[in-house]
Amino acid sequence: MQQGRTSLRLAALLCAVLGLAGCTLSDAQKHDDIWSVWTRIDKSASATVFFATDRQRDAGAPFGMGLHWGSAMTCGRSVVSNFAPAAATPPEIMPCQGAGAVEGQQIGGPAFAMSGFAAAIADEAHRRGCASMLLYVHGFNTTFRTALLHTGQLSADVAWPCATALLSWSS
Repeated sequence: MQQGRTSLRLAALLCAVLGLAGCTLSDAQKHDDIWSVWTRIDKSASATVFFATDRQRDAGAPFGMGLHWGSAMTCGRSVVSNFAPAAATPPEIMPCQGAGAVEGQQIGGPAFAMSGFAAAIADEAHRRGCASMLLYVHGFNTTFRTALLHTGQLSADVAWPCATALLSWSS
């Protein structure tokens, strides 16, 4: 009788461990489709997503960004299709090194790069007739691919009319 209870407890413990282990898979090992709730039949919906990341650039990784810290910021933009399953254009890299803009500084100076990136986001917002930005900061254990696609999905799902940006750090 005692041996039967021990075996039952061991089996229950094993089931619990295996069940919980499925919750800890790395995002890098899963490539689930990302679906927007607002799927359009004509597949015309898309969102321009600006991004800033400290991830190491890696030509072999999805969308050119690896899993590890790259010791330098990389900025850019990509067009994310909001139909199911979500996809994106290869990122267009933009300069983002340098301090913030100094009033009266000439364009092209050493501090222009980050202000130029910020200006591109502001231009996108103004082009859309607003002065706001939706900023998505990715969560722990998320690849750049997933963060980029989820940013586009979020923009579509809430029907965001203004600029959309992603801050992605290596975790």
